[in-house]
Formats: sequence, C-alpha cells, structure tokens
Amino acid sequence: MAEKEPFYSVLTSEEFLSARLDQPAIDRFYATGDTDICWVFDKLTHHFGAFEPKSALDFGCGVGRLTFAMARRSSAVTGVDIAPAMLDHANKRRTQLGQGNVRFQTEIPDERVEWINSFIVLQHIPTGHGLRILRRLFDLVVPGGRISIQLTISREPRLAGQFLYTSDVAFFDGQKIAAVTAELKQPEGRMFIFDYDMNLVLAMLRRSGFAELHLVMTDHDGHHGVWILGAKSTAVPKAFQLRLGQEVLFRSDGSGSGFLVDGWSEPEPWGVWSDGSVAKLRFHLSPKPAGKVLLRLQLNAFLPEQSSQREVHVSIANKLIERWRFDSGNPSGERRLIVDQEMIGSDGGLEIGFHILKPESPVQFGLASDARKLGIGLLSLIAEAEPGAASHAPL
Repeated sequence: MAEKEPFYSVLTSEEFLSARLDQPAIDRFYATGDTDICWVFDKLTHHFGAFEPKSALDFGCGVGRLTFAMARRSSAVTGVDIAPAMLDHANKRRTQLGQGNVRFQTEIPDERVEWINSFIVLQHIPTGHGLRILRRLFDLVVPGGRISIQLTISREPRLAGQFLYTSDVAFFDGQKIAAVTAELKQPEGRMFIFDYDMNLVLAMLRRSGFAELHLVMTDHDGHHGVWILGAKSTAVPKAFQLRLGQEVLFRSDGSGSGFLVDGWSEPEPWGVWSDGSVAKLRFHLSPKPAGKVLLRLQLNAFLPEQSSQREVHVSIANKLIERWRFDSGNPSGERRLIVDQEMIGSDGGLEIGFHILKPESPVQFGLASDARKLGIGLLSLIAEAEPGAASHAPL
C-alpha cells in the first residue's frame, strides 16, 4: 500500500487514489493535517497551558500529512516512518515547500524532544512491539513536554470475527471463541488493527512521569480508540533516579527497568541481556555530584564456546571512554567507569551506550531456539561520588 497508494493508505478517500491525484488534491490532503493538528494543539494548550515547543517528533509520519502542520508550531520536527516510499513523497513535499525545519528518517532518533505526536499508526503495530515503542516514546519526552498519541483499545463484536477467518483454527470453550494460529495471516491489501490494554499504557505513562492526562475517545467504523493528550511533570520520576550509593538490580523483580532505554531484552530472574549491537542506559544521578562519578557494573558476557571472545565499546555523551574485552578466563564480574563532570547533564542526567561488536545468538550454536543477538548481561549498577567530592543536595 505504501508504494502503490501512499496518500490513499493514509486517508481512504477516492480523490487521493494515485490514478486521480493531482496537485490540488495533494494540497487538500495536506490541509487536513493542518485541521487535525490545530485541534490537537488547541487541546494541549487548553488543558496544560501555553506551549511553544522547540523540538517535536511525528511517529508514523507517512507522507508528512501531520508533520508539516506540526512544523508551523515547533521550531524543528522529525518525521519517522518505516516505509521509504512514504518518506520519498514527504521529502518531495519538503523541497516543494522549502521547509527547512523538517527532517524525515526511518529510525526513532536518540535525542529527547518536547512534543511527540502519533495518529492512526500504533493500531497497525502488534501490541507487544507497540508497547515497547510507546515506552521509548514516553521516555524521550523531556520534563514539561507534551504528548498527543492515538491508539485503539477495543472493537465492536461484528469486527472480532475477522481473526477467526484468518487463523488456522478456532477454539470455543462454551463462553468465548479464540483464534488459534501459529502465525496471523494478513490478507493481501488489508491491514490488521490491534487493540491496546489501557491499564498497561497508563502504567507506562505514570512510570515515565506524566502527571496530567486528557483523554478523547475515537471511533473509526467500530474500532474504538483514544487520543491521549498529556503533559510530563518537570520533576524527574523516581523510576529514573539513581541515588549515590544505591544498588540497582536489573532482574525481573528489580528496580532497574526504568533505566533500560534501547537494545535490551525483557528482564529475567538473574538480570537482563542486551539484544543487538547497541544497548543504552539512561538515568539521573540524585543528588547531582560536584565531581567525578564512579560507576560499578556487574556484568556477564555471552560466550557460547570456550574460545569465544566478546568486545564492548562504552560511550557516554557520544564519547568513547572504555573498551571492554571478555573471554573464557574473564567472562563476568565488576567493570568500572569513571564519569567526568562535563558528561553529566545539568539535571544529573547520564546516558551510557554499550556498542557490542558481533553479538551472537544461542540458536547459531545449537544451544537453544533463542534467536536474540546477545552480548552482555547486566546484573546491577552502583554509582559513587569521587572520594572527597561534594554533591549538590536538593533544596
């Protein structure tokens, strides 16, 4: 759909079919984005006060229908979409408009922003993956920033049957019908709509520091959803704070999950594995130290064979500070990092990047059916001020 009908796949009106599309129709298409964002921005300012964002992110931007409208209200906007064909049209429009404060890319950027928007996007992403995306988006919003995110949460009964017809077999236990399938079969030319559990979404919002929310219900032909309009507190949530001398555990019942940004698996009873070539931690030191900080990390390396080696490059504030090597003689234990004062944000914020060279999967070695690309396992973290250094205690 993205390649054949990039505009119609966003707004299903016949005037936006490729065969009928002309410049006036394209202009009308983008004008609908102005209308939608005007409504969103009015809601944000009405419920949470005046807002002049310097940075914004439009997740699932498509051809930029909402992105360009956001650019009239934010100093800079990044549009993110996984479909290069969509972004080609978005970039053509940017050139046509001479819009210098807009950029488009396929990956969510690392930098934090003041406003994140997403509309009729997450409903097309399976909820397990979508919840991980939401968590990352929520965490990218700076203290005091805003969100305007729409997702689907339920559907009318008449729409539930589509899964029965696209599954291998259905199961009825006397009370409910379940679709049983190894892999959901999506019909050609159709997109599934997935429903999100608002209990989980609200829990993630609370954890990320959103103190105020305004919800507006939506109904797209029987698919019921909600606009989540919110403002993040200016205070750093406790889930992101690391007190000096405090040991944070990254196991499933530990308190470290709030520090895990990108490139980590789900925590396990012992700790958490990195998954992929880059993994990141982000937290706020409390109180902010006046001098250098010593970080002590307990780690395990994934070494599938006796001769295996693992190399990890560690960076802070995009500056390489350590090269760690693990082998069968040194597979685990404590690794230390010295953090200079200038690497720590004014609010005590710190981001650590672990760049794993050649991560490997257990399935490659016949050890298990686990296809994750493992590198290091993180067990715990302790931060200590340099001996003799003072800290900025909170007022």
